[in-house]
Amino acid sequence: MHLIPIKSELALEVPKLCEICNRQAFGKHYGVLSCYACKMFFRRMSVQKLVYNCKWSNNCFETSPYPLKCQSCRFQRCLDAGMYLEVHENIVEFENGNQKVDELTTLLQNLLIMDSSRQHKLKTFYSFDNPSLAEILENPGVVTSINQGPNYEVTPEEWAFLAIYSHISYFLNFDFVNELHDIDKKIIFQHTILKLTYFCGVMRTVNEKRSKMMNPGGQEIYPDVILQLYEKSKSTLHRICCQPLDKLLEWEVTDEEYCLMNLLFFCNPAIPEISEDAVVKLSRQQNIYSNALFTLCQRNNEQTAPERFSNFISLYLTITKNSQEMENFFLIFNVHSPDFDFKKLVRETFHF
Repeated sequence: MHLIPIKSELALEVPKLCEICNRQAFGKHYGVLSCYACKMFFRRMSVQKLVYNCKWSNNCFETSPYPLKCQSCRFQRCLDAGMYLEVHENIVEFENGNQKVDELTTLLQNLLIMDSSRQHKLKTFYSFDNPSLAEILENPGVVTSINQGPNYEVTPEEWAFLAIYSHISYFLNFDFVNELHDIDKKIIFQHTILKLTYFCGVMRTVNEKRSKMMNPGGQEIYPDVILQLYEKSKSTLHRICCQPLDKLLEWEVTDEEYCLMNLLFFCNPAIPEISEDAVVKLSRQQNIYSNALFTLCQRNNEQTAPERFSNFISLYLTITKNSQEMENFFLIFNVHSPDFDFKKLVRETFHF
């Protein structure tokens, strides 16, 4: 069993250019078409946890004639291209000693790289495409990116689509997800993606040091028409955007803990109507990420680990309750304004 089951890569048949440096590539390394030099550079930076700062504008690949000399920009280009660190250790049982630390560290490092790529995609990706959930699950590449221009302001309903799509794309990077039957995959995403996109927004708000959840563009997460419709229910709308923040701030939740909770909550074998095969697969993965999260709590503070772990599990109830209330608001709004221009994926996520 792999530590992080990442989807397999197909062998490259025709030589192409490295997506990092534009030299000849020799296959896909860490998920990206690349040359051996960039492969080794990315591995060294990731494994040794090296950190460099750009001496210029953090944009050397656009402004410098020698961009590879800037290790900061080169590493960021690797992340932007989607590189992740492949690992092959088993973490179902964490043993004592250095192996325990090494395996957990590698797991967390990989998850942070993948989540960083997801966040970057959310903030830089835009598309006019309007696919359904089934179409995305069948072919994630059905959504194509375009440049919307520096002065274009993304609307709240567009941010909703982009946030949901980026989260679906993130989970589709795991082998255990792609090994699920198509019907199970659709049911699981329909059941979990609103909750986890909401959770993601809450964690992003913590990292941005805001007191209220906003969309990545800094606007309200609700379209203006919804705010107008629920003028007398603003306190509830406000609570949905603020309530979990207090808990995350009080507990000082780290990005590593968030990444593990995100996967732990996704791997819910109690989802109704999924097959026995899906129950087995999700149970196995839930056990992996549950053990990893508890071990991380122990590593940080062994005495408080049980309580901290319990607090994290209880957070799922708050996330479920608030996302359900948000869904109800959108359902009622849809009754009032059935022709409002929500994309198919948003409508399916909110079940209207």
